[in-house]
Amino acid sequence: MSSDRSRPLGPPQDLQSIGRAAIAAVSPEIALRRKLHIEGRALTLGGRRIRIPEGGRIHVLAVGKAATAMARAADVLLGDLRGRGLVITKLGHSEPLAGFAVLESTHPVPDARSLAAGARVSAFLTELPIGEPVLVLLSGGASALMAQLPANIRTEDLAELTSLLLRSGADIREINTIRKHVDALKGGGLARFLSNREVACLALSDVVGDAIDVIGSGPLAPDPSTFAQAILVWEKRIGLTNGPQNILDHLREGCAGRRSETPKPGDGLFEKVTNQIVASGRDALEAAAAASLQIGFKPLVLTSTLTGEAREAGGFVASVAREILDLGRPAPPPVCLLWGGETTVTVRGHGRGGRNQEVAAALAQALSGRAGWRALCFGTDGTDGPTDAAGAWVDGSTELRALESGLSIRAALESNDTYSLLERIGALFVTGPTGTHVNDIGILLIEETVRNRELS
Repeated sequence: MSSDRSRPLGPPQDLQSIGRAAIAAVSPEIALRRKLHIEGRALTLGGRRIRIPEGGRIHVLAVGKAATAMARAADVLLGDLRGRGLVITKLGHSEPLAGFAVLESTHPVPDARSLAAGARVSAFLTELPIGEPVLVLLSGGASALMAQLPANIRTEDLAELTSLLLRSGADIREINTIRKHVDALKGGGLARFLSNREVACLALSDVVGDAIDVIGSGPLAPDPSTFAQAILVWEKRIGLTNGPQNILDHLREGCAGRRSETPKPGDGLFEKVTNQIVASGRDALEAAAAASLQIGFKPLVLTSTLTGEAREAGGFVASVAREILDLGRPAPPPVCLLWGGETTVTVRGHGRGGRNQEVAAALAQALSGRAGWRALCFGTDGTDGPTDAAGAWVDGSTELRALESGLSIRAALESNDTYSLLERIGALFVTGPTGTHVNDIGILLIEETVRNRELS
């Protein structure tokens, strides 16, 4: 790619420093040290004390996009108390860890590697010494990375359904409601392999509201959802005549009582299970607010629970920014607007992009030509949709730079091809795998009130 004035090298330093502060605050090293305490041969977390038998060890299973970093952090904390270890993570997110078996799998659409990982997990847990506790480290992506399907459902069926749901605009709670009623490891199913032993599950939350039964499809959490609700999601998002009908038949059999429901709250299966969230998007937003204050911007957190269509979310944030730019309210500049959550994209085109890239593009379109602002939108895991970018940065000149390159933001949004446009003008934010995974983060800096001022 040639270099010219329409292609800056990356986000401005102030945006980068705030963004990286947010990511650092939810690193597994910091999160686990804050929540997990070791005293002699006992672990204390969430008000519960888990004792390791004399001569025994605590075994570690880490699953998710942040699994490698979480396992490494736990290894440091546990020291000689750690026994066997297994890591299941996304392709490209692993590294060798002494004493751990490390397996890469696929995300966001499962394939044969997901089934192999699921079999490896169940074998690992059933072969552990009787009575010795297990530490499960859970992060986003676990739903796709491991799977265990009934005989009547093929991997290809699950992949087709997952792709349809991801393109439909379904949120993660809806998608996981179906997953939990198809996959034996989800919706509390993993607990069946851990009966009669103490289990601590520490999770990085990548879901709005931090519901433990939604993170990674809640492998160790009671499931409040039902087969009937799974069918309602199917009908709402893709229509009952679409998608693999053998999976829909499976759900209908569950509704009719011919298949067992997922374990519910109060089930004795969870008597020895402790679930604890160790970090979430709220922690990242607090760190971003502190970092913005240090460089002279008053932080204003709009929300930590932003959902809905990505481009509409961008329009909402733009309306707040416009009010500050024009009238200096609800807070006068210099201001740092912050938001977190997980938007969705209803895919209608055939391009490449991600929800953060669509939020950024919508911001650039809504505030095109306006001076005095710049924004960064990104996924804290370092990926945004099926791309190698974490997200993108934009300002009042973004649309003009796109037009000078022969590109249209409107057309890119309509074809879901924001990645190509943002890459062309040097507006992508590329971090590589960060080792953590909480909600998406948005940062918008406003330096001054500039009513009616346009870029020259």
